[in-house]
Amino acid sequence: MDERVYDQFGRAFSNEKTFGLSKAEQVIIQQCVRRQEHRRNCFHKTKMVGTKILLALFFGDLLMETLSENCSPAFQVIINSTNPSPKEGDDITLSCVHNISNGSLTFSWKKDGQMMSTSQNTSELVLTKVLSDNSGSYSCVVNSTYDSCESPPYSVIIENQSVIILVICGVSALLLILIMGLAMKFKLKRDNDKHKERRKQRVQGGQSGSPAQFASRES
Repeated sequence: MDERVYDQFGRAFSNEKTFGLSKAEQVIIQQCVRRQEHRRNCFHKTKMVGTKILLALFFGDLLMETLSENCSPAFQVIINSTNPSPKEGDDITLSCVHNISNGSLTFSWKKDGQMMSTSQNTSELVLTKVLSDNSGSYSCVVNSTYDSCESPPYSVIIENQSVIILVICGVSALLLILIMGLAMKFKLKRDNDKHKERRKQRVQGGQSGSPAQFASRES
């Protein structure tokens, strides 16, 4: 099939959210799509025959949007963090905590609603030397044999240290200018006092010498 045929199938079945698949079939298709294998190869590996499976394979992205609804109310998935208030340069570990125990489990992580390709199939997401760009909304997806459950979003806010550094530098520079200004004012005042004292001494010296000069002239 070429891309035009796939487009026609997509338009014709765009309103069929589950394509008539059972839960087990949906999970198999979901796992194929998330592994990002070539969809033709995935079709052969699942050994499923039928138009509905073929359509689901070629339009797995649409199907995956509805699979999150297949999480049993009895199951819960949440995210815990080792560092609730991280700063730039810190390390953070997000743990996917759940009570799902039926069958083998696979894990995936999302950031701001987008799948993170670098953290597939692990219950812990480790972020090292974080920067402000690592801030965002993280969620964990747990896939079991018959369920696909996604955690509520967990907000990670990285405190931007560069702003704090700029504030500290600005305050330090202001204090330095203030200290230098006070030092210059004190120095000028001291020099002015010394100048006044020398003038006063010269005046007093001139007044004490005048009577002696008159006496010598009269004799």
